[in-house]
Amino acid sequence: MRLKNQRIVISGSTTGIGFAMAHRFVMEGARVVCNSHLPEPANIGELRQLGDVHYVQADQSTDDGPAALIDRAYDLLGGLDHFVSNVGIFVEGGDSISHAEAFDLTYRINVRSGFLGSHHFRRRIGKRDWDASILFIGSVNSLLASPGHTAYDGSKGAVLMHARSFAVDFAKYGIRVNAIGPGQTRTPLTESDWVNNPRFEEEWSRHIPMERSGIPSDCAGPAVFFLSSDACYVTGQILYVDGGNTAAQIARF
Repeated sequence: MRLKNQRIVISGSTTGIGFAMAHRFVMEGARVVCNSHLPEPANIGELRQLGDVHYVQADQSTDDGPAALIDRAYDLLGGLDHFVSNVGIFVEGGDSISHAEAFDLTYRINVRSGFLGSHHFRRRIGKRDWDASILFIGSVNSLLASPGHTAYDGSKGAVLMHARSFAVDFAKYGIRVNAIGPGQTRTPLTESDWVNNPRFEEEWSRHIPMERSGIPSDCAGPAVFFLSSDACYVTGQILYVDGGNTAAQIARF
């Protein structure tokens, strides 16, 4: 087990990629704290039957939510080794929400929460011997723009630079910092794309050399690598988990 007894806290981890990582971490022997702004869902109880799993309800969009999550996770596990900043939202301005509101909400959750959480994580764990890490969840949108998704694209671009900047700043504390950039992945956050367009998978897959969209578990293995000792000399990197999407110059026709 590559993460045996490693203590990990994951923001926004009750569904999608966050939950898939939590499940994989537990199977790799880790002790895990999951999180959402909502009361504990049933699937966390099911995950708890597989290993040492805890739950912290803390809203990552608030000023004190990120620190509250880190503090409570630290107490529950008797320390922390890794922080996975996974919480994210996709919302653009329009009829139901103004562009200003959409921008503020997107950056509070996608950018500010990870920024504050990372600083508090570093303060709580102190100086380490390269056995601790932070993992951000970015996106292919960290690199490639998508029409009509300006706020989201900008937020994920910021996540990429946070991984690099924190890697430089936290090196003196022995903390590695990396990121994963998922491609188009079917999660509760993106489910409406498939529901609203029966041909969505067919149309999108034309852009992907591996000819399919991603599923949450596709990101779990790379996450294990970044948190494990196998990545002991890897910091400031982003790995795109996208079926080759960012490698393709044009879509296939």
